[in-house]
Amino acid sequence: MRVLHLSSERTWRGGEQQIAYLMGVLKDNGVENFLAARAGSEMAKRYPCVAMPFRGEWDLFTAWKIKKLVQEKKIDLIHAHSGHGHTLAVLAGAGVPVIVSKRTDYPVKDNAFSRWKFNHPSIVRFLCVSDKIREILSRDLKNPSSAHTVYSGIDMERFPARPKFDIRTLADLPADVQVVVSTAAISPQKDYGTFVKVALATRHHHPNLHYVICGEGPSEIEVRALVKEHQLESHVHFVGFRKDLPDFLGSADAFLITSKEEGLGTSILDAFAVGLPVVATAAGGIPEIVRHAETGLLAQVGDHAMLAIHIENLVYVKGQLREDLIQRARSLAQEFSYRRTGEKTLAIYRSIL
Repeated sequence: MRVLHLSSERTWRGGEQQIAYLMGVLKDNGVENFLAARAGSEMAKRYPCVAMPFRGEWDLFTAWKIKKLVQEKKIDLIHAHSGHGHTLAVLAGAGVPVIVSKRTDYPVKDNAFSRWKFNHPSIVRFLCVSDKIREILSRDLKNPSSAHTVYSGIDMERFPARPKFDIRTLADLPADVQVVVSTAAISPQKDYGTFVKVALATRHHHPNLHYVICGEGPSEIEVRALVKEHQLESHVHFVGFRKDLPDFLGSADAFLITSKEEGLGTSILDAFAVGLPVVATAAGGIPEIVRHAETGLLAQVGDHAMLAIHIENLVYVKGQLREDLIQRARSLAQEFSYRRTGEKTLAIYRSIL
């Protein structure tokens, strides 16, 4: 079996990690992977690939290159891992089945092009990373049965039994302070405005509670300005994107994600894996893994007051609830193995071919 993966994104985020995991599992099962990645991207730097421009949805040159690659390498199936990849796979008209990964929870746009793109006959399956995404997407498909849920997975072996070093050293914090961490990209979907409001709500009652953001993204300048506006520079700390995240994640006191849109949230699974209690918004597919008062604590999107209360309960009140959440969450994380994700995806490939 020969599969062509399309990776159009410039940066390295959760979706790119899932592509890498998938290619590894497929290779172990005898599948020959071919990767077309955006020139100069993090994916192109890390993995052997055919570099392509991926300049947007109407990049006909990239579409032509995809078609040519399919013909030259005798590709059996195209797997598009992003929205732009989806469009270009359709425009390529390569004559092979197309699978599209759907990682975002917003609906199909209400225009003729989007409806055509999502209902194109070359697309045989949509792989949705949560039931919520599958539910939303199915409303706009002529063939809803083409949408399947395939949860994203993590590599539990990445996480040491104990942290190798303390997250406090990254932000130059004293050893006796409490730390709430976020590892989500700093993008509009992650709603860091609410994250900052949570920090503001807890500052006066808990001056030793600090918030550390491990990530980068297009909203960073805006979020930094918001932190400065509320005079939170001494409480909210930016340490950038970290490749060594597993080495220190478990040394924090709690994990906070304030997304207003979320496919599933593999960063939450990472927190589960290291025994970090999670507070999250009920956005997209998050409630499928953060089950309130079972594997974490939930609040409605934008409800910074309730999120702050949850943080205070987990960091300061602690007690049996915290330990129960950690234990059940770690057990759930075991079910989200990247190998299981890869094997389920391969089974779908085989059912098509």
